Amino acid sequence: MSYRIQPFETLPLKHYFMFGQVFQDPKICQMFLEELFHWPIEKIEYVHREKDLTDSYFAHGVRLDIYIRNSDLVYNVEMQSERDDDLLKRIRYYQSSIDREELKQGVPYRNLPETYVIFICDYDPVGTGRACYERQMTWKDEPLTYDDGTHVILLNSFYTRENTSSAILELLDYIRTNDDAAEYSSELVNQAKEHVKAIRQDKGLGATYMLLESKMQEYMKRGEMIGLEKGEAIGRQKGEAIGLEKGEAIGLEKGEVIGLEKGEAIGRQKGEAIGLKKGLDQGRMLQLIEQTCKKLKKGKSASDISDELEQSLSVIEAICEAAKPFAPEYDVHHIYAALNG
Repeated sequence: MSYRIQPFETLPLKHYFMFGQVFQDPKICQMFLEELFHWPIEKIEYVHREKDLTDSYFAHGVRLDIYIRNSDLVYNVEMQSERDDDLLKRIRYYQSSIDREELKQGVPYRNLPETYVIFICDYDPVGTGRACYERQMTWKDEPLTYDDGTHVILLNSFYTRENTSSAILELLDYIRTNDDAAEYSSELVNQAKEHVKAIRQDKGLGATYMLLESKMQEYMKRGEMIGLEKGEAIGRQKGEAIGLEKGEAIGLEKGEVIGLEKGEAIGRQKGEAIGLKKGLDQGRMLQLIEQTCKKLKKGKSASDISDELEQSLSVIEAICEAAKPFAPEYDVHHIYAALNG
């Protein structure tokens, strides 16, 4: 699937670029957090868009959409426009990355701030219809909460149960519908809508967006090519493994040249070797039966035949016994079948 660049003039709030531009405004962030938590926020110390928390070159990189400090609280606000089955594990990793960022070397653990990881999802991340899901941890078999200072909140734009403020509900509606013509009563959504309109008309931001999206498109194409190559390699390996297994099984069972048309060399070689061995064994036995029968026609005993053909007496006796019903013509193939019956 090719990566399609959405026109800048129609970008919705849920798009990562638009969301980052709108929510880096301190006033909108402050209104959003106050509506969500119902406590006053005196001042947002800073808003850092796409905060990079990558620990090292080899670490799994973390880029946070909106990273906010306020007094002794830290907020991370993310927009999740598509379903992500790994969302909870990703939140866990984000939380640990924030802790490492906040707790500098030599600082005691008690100095870790309260942290809130907030995901605004354009789908229902839990599936019970709540507009707002909040994680609460407890001790097993105890009615006591486990409070380590970390909090997770998931907002659901496809809510059916209104369990948050009307302003947050309107924001979720706007994210879901992208309806610029709708009337909203909350200052939060009206301010966000005005920012969206202003950003869409900003030619400088439009150029930055196109540059980022072009790079993203290029990375996606490269990723598709690498994925295709790896997929073909894995498919080829699996096909060869299946072919080898089938080739060996058929070769062992029938003892003849078997294998897939593009089957595996090992399976084919084993099949050919086993088939050849069985073929040679059958040919030698038929020849021995024929020689024995010729001497039986001359009235020679099994002991004499054993000596003359330099074969084991027990083998010759077995041939003689199997040949009796077919005397005096001695059909070699029928005798062979009787011996192997």
